[in-house]
Amino acid sequence: MAAKMGLNRPFLKPVSGALQYQHSSSRGATNYDGTNDYVSLTSAVHGVEDSAGPYLISFWINPEIAEEEYVLVFGWRIYIKRMDTGQIVLTGKNAGNVGVIYVLSKTGVSALNTWCHVVFSGVPGSEAQVYVDGVDQFLSATTNDADDLRFEETFYTGANGSPTASLTGSLSEVYIDQPATFFDLSETANIRKFITASGSPVSLGYQAANVTGSAPQIYLPDGGLRNNLGAGGQGTIVGPPTRARPPT
Repeated sequence: MAAKMGLNRPFLKPVSGALQYQHSSSRGATNYDGTNDYVSLTSAVHGVEDSAGPYLISFWINPEIAEEEYVLVFGWRIYIKRMDTGQIVLTGKNAGNVGVIYVLSKTGVSALNTWCHVVFSGVPGSEAQVYVDGVDQFLSATTNDADDLRFEETFYTGANGSPTASLTGSLSEVYIDQPATFFDLSETANIRKFITASGSPVSLGYQAANVTGSAPQIYLPDGGLRNNLGAGGQGTIVGPPTRARPPT
């Protein structure tokens, strides 16, 4: 069943499959049931281009089962998975399906039924970072080559590239950008753009412009149930997923 509207928390309801915009200053979250729930934005819609430049991907996740699941995906070319060990893995390929980056967090950084913040920042061929809950949790980058990452695919939350629903859990504050320069998470001021020292979400501002000074292409404040507030266009919802209690 679709979620019901709560007090002062407007959200997007599916209308003929389209996402309808209703702005809210309240942080929200979206729960995916792992069966038929996902959100999609085509390449023409989201506008994230293939690039060998800096990337910045941030989200809050509250996983519910200990299985390998896809969280955020650009087709079968770029995808983030949460492993059954609580490890977070970013895989990135070029248009020819050749691996460009493979960045792993340490294991056990994402506990079940617990909100955590994950952010990847890097530049293919030179930089690779992953921070969880404001702490450096980088384990390795077994592949990190200077090449274009293939972002020009349909973007999915809660599904793999087929698409098949994958995620059992909730998402909030999904942010994807290609900043002009490498966004160094080791600088305290930068990581504090996303998470406070006490572990709470930070307001990213209208269109999430507070992070770099401009809107990212993709910004889903409640993790998918309402439309993209970033600079890119709008998507569709399948299922649909339902509202969830957001991180605090």
